[in-house]
Amino acid sequence: MEAGIGWTVKFDKPDFIGKDALLRSKKFGSKRKLIAFKMIDKGIPRTDNEIIYHNNVIGKVTSGTFSPTLRIGIGLGYVLKHIAEHKHPLSIRIRDKDYPAEIVNTPFITKGQET
Repeated sequence: MEAGIGWTVKFDKPDFIGKDALLRSKKFGSKRKLIAFKMIDKGIPRTDNEIIYHNNVIGKVTSGTFSPTLRIGIGLGYVLKHIAEHKHPLSIRIRDKDYPAEIVNTPFITKGQET
């Protein structure tokens, strides 16, 4: 549900592991949401780097890398839902230094943007 792919779950199945938790999440919503981000400055995000908002750790990078096409670091991670929805500016902590990043929509590259 947090990743935005709840449509892949078949809730009409009689029973499966995690069904109760998923139904609760569907009914009450999630506290976190998966975001995509790109770095504003140099810095390559990696798995488990902390995501920072107003000097507070609000999540962790689930995957990150350098995009040769965009020529900048990009990544995914889970943050508090209200931060994700309002696309608040954030930072990624890489080797004890915070680098600015912005929340973006996926896909990172759209048709015609390729180089």
